[in-house]
Amino acid sequence: MKELKIIIFGSWNTDGGVSRHTTPVAEWLMEQRYDIKVFTHYRECTLGYPLDVEDEAFVHRCFTYSGKDIPGRTPFNPELLLKAVEEEGYNIFLAEDLGILPMEGLLEVFPRIKAKAKTILLNHDNKPKPDDSPFWKFDWDVIINFLPEQNGFMEEHYPAEKIHCIEFPAYEKSRGDRMKSCEKLNLPTKRNIILALGEYNMVDFLPAICAMRKNDPSIYLLALVYDEERKIKLEEQIAEMKKTNPDIGYDEIRVENSSWQKRRDYVWTSKIVIFDKGEGVTGRGAILSSTAYQVIGWGIPILARDNLFFSPFNNGELVKYRNDEELTEAVRMLLYDDKTREKIVKNADEFALEHSPEKISKQFIKLFCEL
Repeated sequence: MKELKIIIFGSWNTDGGVSRHTTPVAEWLMEQRYDIKVFTHYRECTLGYPLDVEDEAFVHRCFTYSGKDIPGRTPFNPELLLKAVEEEGYNIFLAEDLGILPMEGLLEVFPRIKAKAKTILLNHDNKPKPDDSPFWKFDWDVIINFLPEQNGFMEEHYPAEKIHCIEFPAYEKSRGDRMKSCEKLNLPTKRNIILALGEYNMVDFLPAICAMRKNDPSIYLLALVYDEERKIKLEEQIAEMKKTNPDIGYDEIRVENSSWQKRRDYVWTSKIVIFDKGEGVTGRGAILSSTAYQVIGWGIPILARDNLFFSPFNNGELVKYRNDEELTEAVRMLLYDDKTREKIVKNADEFALEHSPEKISKQFIKLFCEL
């Protein structure tokens, strides 16, 4: 059998769903000594938020988001990609989320890639592209979905035997020292930190939790946002809410956009991580919360508004709420009911192990070998 040499063509070193899928799988494969090269977006034209980290030696930036024209950049430069396939022996080409890739440019060189490598699409679309989209012109050897709901519309365009399902990966289960993490990040060690993250709604849950904080000063509300622009926007939203409710607000809002390991440190400082897409947001199609998959095995309970994004979590891996009353009850339970808290963390750990980078990556390798 030929040695597997794998190209990943997608997002890297960003905080977005595609990169959250790619990262734990690629990192595990590299730990097992698989030869990996990543071809990804230019930093100024990417999906998600570019992380403030240096690219690794195996990373090459060679295209814009969806092949868009931006000043000073070629929408797609395939030179190094074709060299890897045609001269360096890379024989697996895994494209993640075709809609964010330079489809038309990729389509031009696709026959040359397919002549030397097996081609796999990791499909992130939650609903079908239009029938006349170049999306459907690629002759993939295999298509991988991570939710069964994606299979239906893909089978309208590709043979069912080409379509497989491999679940979304969690990040590695791990534990940290809360006191050390708090000291490292200059956060209070004697407060019950409730952490709100990233691209989620940051205000709809505030009235209920701030009402609790008024009677329980141990609660410390911390928000992490990607950039100063988002911080200003959040501060403006809170200022508007304060006109009718002066108790509304975070104890601290930080701009944080570095590595996933730094995010994990923040999670370890907290007693609860809260994910809220906002009141009335239900979602549609094949969707999930990639952030929840990232955080689920880090030992801190997740509190999430009940909607389609969290439908994969149906066995007590996190606590869902639908209204302020359920939210208040859930916060009280997670802060003060140690037995229930431990049960939720145990369930979360089981989910993380079931979706571990090792388990998910081995499914990819098995499929690659069969090809």
